[in-house]
Amino acid sequence: MISEQEKAALFTEVHRAIEEAAASAAAAVRSQEVQLSYPPNAGFSPAEQRALASFPAAPEAESALRKIIADAASVPLFRLFCLFDAVGAPEDYEDVWLGLSLNTPDDDDEEPDTMLHDEFFDSYWKWRERRPDPGWKLDTYQG
Repeated sequence: MISEQEKAALFTEVHRAIEEAAASAAAAVRSQEVQLSYPPNAGFSPAEQRALASFPAAPEAESALRKIIADAASVPLFRLFCLFDAVGAPEDYEDVWLGLSLNTPDDDDEEPDTMLHDEFFDSYWKWRERRPDPGWKLDTYQG
């Protein structure tokens, strides 16, 4: 069974990884030093290289790009949590999808008490309180 402390640590690390990936990717685009690691054998066509070279150097453009990348990074993670929680199923899976619980079933076969997909977005705010302040943020909350 996943404890509340383990769940909090998991979500904190997920949000940290999203933010670090978004910041790194946006900075790489702005500095024209983009290195792709996914998918294998990834690269840019000459037309894509020219388009990247025309990216505005303004800090606001980098900030907007960080937010777009963070949002894109969150989508597959949220989907993964939905698969764990069995509120979604893989497209090509033909049997009944029962999920992949991080909980051990109780003796009386109760529903799991943790639904990761429900807690994923709410856990952002705990991460936001803990994160060091790099001088920017992904959200628009002013508090």
